[in-house]
Amino acid sequence: MTDLVLPAPLWRRLVALAYDGLLYVALLMAGLVLAIPFVAFVVADDARTPLHNYVILQAYGFVVGAGFFGWSWTRGGQTLGMRVWRLQVRRLDGARLRWPVAILRFAAGLVPVLAGLWLGKQFGATAYGAALLGYLPCLLSSRGQAFNDLIAGTEVVELPRPVAPPAA
Repeated sequence: MTDLVLPAPLWRRLVALAYDGLLYVALLMAGLVLAIPFVAFVVADDARTPLHNYVILQAYGFVVGAGFFGWSWTRGGQTLGMRVWRLQVRRLDGARLRWPVAILRFAAGLVPVLAGLWLGKQFGATAYGAALLGYLPCLLSSRGQAFNDLIAGTEVVELPRPVAPPAA
């Protein structure tokens, strides 16, 4: 007998995203401690400080994010936040993600964030509000797919609760 797997509710996805966002920021900060000497002495000779080399920092943030999320999604389909809330990302046919799809999904998830940053500069809107627009398709899709899921051909499902063994 197979368990019925339902699309993940939007509120669970957002809470798991908050968990994973905190972990991502921690990874960025820890890695930046190691990356600053490299950027300062090798890459950014002309910059006043390593933080002035925005292109390197943006590439660094993308690589760390793609590595963290890609590794988690290709190894079981769950990040730490998704594991806590019993969510799993997978392809539409139920198979696990491979690296190209995971990186595409991560990059597509950045599109609403970048749009939010642009809107913030142009109209004073917040990046967070525009980033949430990437989840608007969850309310319209029968499979609860967000923008990045539609682009990458994936879905996030809620895993069933584990059944406790009967008491002896």
